[in-house]
Amino acid sequence: MKAAARTSEGGGRRAAVLGKPVGHSLSPALHRAAYAELGLDGWTYDRYETDEDQLPGFVAGLGPEWAGLSLTMPLKRAALALCATVTPVARSVEAVNTMVRGADGSWHGDNTDVPGLVAALGERGVDKAPEAAVLGAGATASSALAALAAMGAGQVEVYVRSEARAEEMREWGRRLGVEALARPWERAAEALRRPLVVATTPAGA
Repeated sequence: MKAAARTSEGGGRRAAVLGKPVGHSLSPALHRAAYAELGLDGWTYDRYETDEDQLPGFVAGLGPEWAGLSLTMPLKRAALALCATVTPVARSVEAVNTMVRGADGSWHGDNTDVPGLVAALGERGVDKAPEAAVLGAGATASSALAALAAMGAGQVEVYVRSEARAEEMREWGRRLGVEALARPWERAAEALRRPLVVATTPAGA
């Protein structure tokens, strides 16, 4: 969906995932299944293709029925400026992937990528970071670095498309206490030598 039609028709609560591209996102299917399981019959969850320039206007136009937003690329850094409060985790990686509306109408920013990755790996028996590689250099990649640092990683290979991106990831590594070893994107297949690979770019991007 394009950014439009943001009023409620049934009086229920609304949420959506925003990004560009966003057609690949599984968030609508996952959230709708969760709503059904929880008996939230009046809740809806959609997707809207929205870029960084459109985001402030989109958020400003949301009615009181809107409960929250999920954010994917390229919006995770832009969302910071729209939040009245931000969790320490989101602030540490300068990336918000979840916006929740408070009772006063203001927005609270959080980052579930970091604890989510740690929890997902833990469910698969990985409680300490092995030698790892990260594909990509955006906001999700910095969150992946934070998760790996929290799991004790000392070094992480990062595969990026430019020297500017390489330097960004090295700087994130310094902030998070992990050495980011930048590699050119053309050599990304080499990441498969590592026991753990975190891909942060959507299919087709």
